[in-house]
Amino acid sequence: ADQFANFDPAAFAGFDREHFENFDPALMAIFDVERIQNFDPLAMGGFDADQFANFDPAAFAGFDADQVEHFDPAAMAGFDQEKFANFDPAAMAGFVADQVANFDPSAMAGFNAAQFANFDPAAMAGFGAAQVVFFNVEAVAGFGRDQVTGMDLGALVGFDIEQVRNLNAEAIRGIGDTVLSFDDFDLAVRNELVVESAQLLGGVGSFEDLLAQLAGGDDGSFPAPDKLEELGWDPSLGDLANLEFGTGADVDDAALAAALAAFGTAELDTTAP
Repeated sequence: ADQFANFDPAAFAGFDREHFENFDPALMAIFDVERIQNFDPLAMGGFDADQFANFDPAAFAGFDADQVEHFDPAAMAGFDQEKFANFDPAAMAGFVADQVANFDPSAMAGFNAAQFANFDPAAMAGFGAAQVVFFNVEAVAGFGRDQVTGMDLGALVGFDIEQVRNLNAEAIRGIGDTVLSFDDFDLAVRNELVVESAQLLGGVGSFEDLLAQLAGGDDGSFPAPDKLEELGWDPSLGDLANLEFGTGADVDDAALAAALAAFGTAELDTTAP
């Protein structure tokens, strides 16, 4: 360790993947920001989880996006919350989905808003619900529409009410781009994401008010029948514009559920700051 500690930082540019593969994990503590900045990006695949686990967390500020891109996905298990907290936000652009999928869920709280804002939207597909639940409440403000759109539905259901309240309006619209049904979401999260009048569960809200919201243009016209069917409206309910309320007429439960799901998809609350 003493020998490596005396190396000129520029000399580390000469180490390749095979060299790093053979380093004793205990030696990783000698690497500081200046040395890491000289690592050849192509050599980064030589590090494994045990080695990364022994790095000084402060040294992670030296990695850039080109180096990050070449990390072995399996080696991501060596990163903890403190290590992620020290990454330069610009380096986040280097992560890909396979790497993200191997992040330790408990380490996710290390990310801040500036770091999340720099993730490649394509990499967001790697996140799962088990990781999402550990996102710092304030950090999720860094997500934009494209990033949230890149997440799988299974990951989006991991957001809790406090996280959702910190998403910006564009990110909420991104959820609307991805989610066809909110059935798998926690009820409190659904109430936050979907306009209350679109929920219509247990008598909440006014169906007539909801129809008024869906009416488009100054003439109060509704979407074309084929568009309504795409959203989930059951044609057996009849012409939306000519429906009468308060008649006590029976409506098939399945058809009504499909209609409500359609409205729930269309009516997202984008008033979040």
